[in-house]
Amino acid sequence: MTEVKEIELVLHTQDERIVQSAQSALPETVTTERVPTVRMLDIVSILVTATAAVKLLSALIELKNKWKARNETTKIEVKNEVGDVLDLLDASEEAIKQFVGAP
Repeated sequence: MTEVKEIELVLHTQDERIVQSAQSALPETVTTERVPTVRMLDIVSILVTATAAVKLLSALIELKNKWKARNETTKIEVKNEVGDVLDLLDASEEAIKQFVGAP
């Protein structure tokens, strides 16, 4: 049976260009779905789904690296299924690995 991992990316912006840039920066090994949010007016949530924690880990590291290479300043938080939050741009690769439960 395939393990499915999901996390929520929380982008601290309503700028559609930035949201689309974040979605396109993720590799095709994961799927993304924009989630309607009523929590705050200045964030956009994207549900990211992968068939394994390792694929999710790779996708998040790829997004982090692309974001930093572009000098993008929009904050990205990652939320897991139990509500823990991780600042993606400040997190080490090891912290991201532990957060998503990758081996």
